[in-house]
Amino acid sequence: MTDTTDRASSTRIRVDLSHDWAFVKRNPGRRWLREGSEPGDEVVDLPHSWNARDSFAMHTAYYRGHGAYRKAFQMPAGIPHEDYLWFIRSEGFYGTGDVWLNGRKLGAVDGQYLGFTLGTGRHLPFDAPAILGIRLTNKCRSYVLPGIADPDFLLYGGLAGKVWIEGIPRLHLDRHETRVVVGPVGADRAEVVIHFAVVNRWDRPRNCTVSWSIEDGDGQTVAASDVMAASVEEDGKPCAAFVRLVVPAPRLWSPSAPALYRARCRIEAAGGVMDDVTERFGIRIAEFRPRQGFFLNGERLELRGCNRHESMPGFGNALPASLQREDAAMIRSMGLNFVRLSHYPQHPAFLDACDELGILVYAEVASWKRVRGGRWLRSARRQLHDMIVRDRNRPGIVLWGMGNESRSRRAYLKLREVARELDPDRPVI
Repeated sequence: MTDTTDRASSTRIRVDLSHDWAFVKRNPGRRWLREGSEPGDEVVDLPHSWNARDSFAMHTAYYRGHGAYRKAFQMPAGIPHEDYLWFIRSEGFYGTGDVWLNGRKLGAVDGQYLGFTLGTGRHLPFDAPAILGIRLTNKCRSYVLPGIADPDFLLYGGLAGKVWIEGIPRLHLDRHETRVVVGPVGADRAEVVIHFAVVNRWDRPRNCTVSWSIEDGDGQTVAASDVMAASVEEDGKPCAAFVRLVVPAPRLWSPSAPALYRARCRIEAAGGVMDDVTERFGIRIAEFRPRQGFFLNGERLELRGCNRHESMPGFGNALPASLQREDAAMIRSMGLNFVRLSHYPQHPAFLDACDELGILVYAEVASWKRVRGGRWLRSARRQLHDMIVRDRNRPGIVLWGMGNESRSRRAYLKLREVARELDPDRPVI
């Protein structure tokens, strides 16, 4: 998961690693992954696709195989690194592979169009250079979504998103557990319930206080909670709670007026502010009424939209954030208010732009016709879970898609269970 404009923090450390990677279109051994540049290595920036010039044509061959990336870097000096947990994170891409740090394998990854997060443990040096290596393939096993060799879109290869190192305070808000639920909404007030959890990764229990506030689009605080005291055990198990806030005279999110708010959480302990993060959301009521249509904030709204693939010749699926936003602006300029993300989770920058421009979104897991059980269904449940956790606080999303043109009732019911558990207020399709 990535911190984009919808999620911000003043207490978490982010070191961007998106420039000057060595790249080879093969599957190199461990020596290449842990050593310096070699003659013949291509130098690339992220996002990157090794099929950048290809465009979709059914049954037309494009490169399906291995590629590898290597990046030499050094962490900035003066970071109080023992106060943080350290992770290597990426934005989404298609493919599977493994990640290496200084010749040590950190783990296997499935890009699943959502990216990966791997803990570095004690293997990240803060006083010496380091080398990060990533091997990938876009010729994957059948249980890797979409799970079909030749779907109606390209299975691009490469690190199609940025990569960075992130430091999270040992006492922190668990963003996976943060869910903003808009309750009763009226002209004079809107109720907002925030479900959240605090995690303690120190080696002892920590006493802390937690407070929430809501800011409007102008940065003004419009609601604030009481300060809550908590004692969080050291086992890393989330300490769950919720808070109820009232926003007076709410600005409702809609295509004609996409008003946005930020929920801000501050966690403080004896040492000062431990974590300070914000989550962007909108206040709106969306519902599909049988035989009547779609209603937004109590008014019927005709959905006029298009399908969108994250694909452009010359870039492949490795679109920079500026082009993600330009796509959204183009959709809006055509008089459309709705987009279906076919057929896979797409970049947060595009979804940010949809929230900001007032575009309603139908988000979908990666599939195309062929749906199975077993490992494929477990992968689908994981991808749907991670997509919903990443995006469920976005006001633009009005539908979760269980799959494209599939005919498996069993798979649908299993996936619907995931959606109902994580985001019971949004319909699935």
